[in-house]
Amino acid sequence: LVTEEVFVNIAKYAYKDKKGDVEISFKKNGNEIVLQFVDSGVQYNPLEKANPYIQAGLRDRQNGGLGIFMVKKSVDYIGYEYKDNKNILKMFRLWYDVSQGK
Repeated sequence: LVTEEVFVNIAKYAYKDKKGDVEISFKKNGNEIVLQFVDSGVQYNPLEKANPYIQAGLRDRQNGGLGIFMVKKSVDYIGYEYKDNKNILKMFRLWYDVSQGK
């Protein structure tokens, strides 16, 4: 869910009407799963977007923001930086192998 949501947002908004690239990396370090997205599209920090008021009725809700809200709630850490004309969104989630009792 996290990967799909972030990728779709980059594909839809980062390059406007142009084609562009996104680099997605995934690795497991011990009990951490690290996911990183890098694109050279329009500078945008999704973490600056205010969380939606999810208790509002459907008619009172504003469009947008629910996807990144779900991403933030699904990971243990999420960070953003803009470096060398690239958006870098990095997140990790702790992994517990329930079959091993860890």
